[in-house]
Amino acid sequence: MENSKLNSLLNRIKNLDKNYNKILVPPWMSKQITSYMLIREDLFFVKTNAELLINCKNNKLRVEHTEEALWYSLIIIYGRCFSNATKGQKVKLDKEKLFSANDLNNNHLLTHNKLIDIRNNFIAHRGDNENEIPIVYLKLPVDEIDETYQPEFEIVSTRYVTDSFEFLEEIVLLINFLIPQVDMKLKKCGEKLKKGLFSLEKDLLLKLTIKI
Repeated sequence: MENSKLNSLLNRIKNLDKNYNKILVPPWMSKQITSYMLIREDLFFVKTNAELLINCKNNKLRVEHTEEALWYSLIIIYGRCFSNATKGQKVKLDKEKLFSANDLNNNHLLTHNKLIDIRNNFIAHRGDNENEIPIVYLKLPVDEIDETYQPEFEIVSTRYVTDSFEFLEEIVLLINFLIPQVDMKLKKCGEKLKKGLFSLEKDLLLKLTIKI
């Protein structure tokens, strides 16, 4: 990480909660809890976007581009929570552990599957799907066509942004279901990490401490 970015983060930490000293957790100890904490932030981001989209659809003056941006980022960030982790991060949410696969009436699972399907077939990859409907047409002059005319092809497409209040509300309920489960994982990680952190040498702990 660039020194300027690192210094900026350290200054932010120093200026937060000024009634507390802070012990910086070494990266090699914090990978798991970092991943879960970032996933938790991502889930709140998704929930906020869903709520903003509900508000947008209640407005008389609607901005299509804004709604598309909110919707696409919602899909991307939600999918990231379940994507295979990169080399540096080993944690992702596991569909099989979170939802009951045998319960076909599980609304949370149905909502999850729909979001992932949109992500896979529309956002991440361009496949044949109902979320993007293109029509290509050839322009021909109304008048007589001479030999020099070069045919022009055009495209008109519609890109899917859900108009269903019900689906957006189901997304909010899905996130409300997932966050407590992530919180439980964070609690377990935190208990383990606390023991490891306070087992470090005293001199190292002092170096890692930001004092008020």
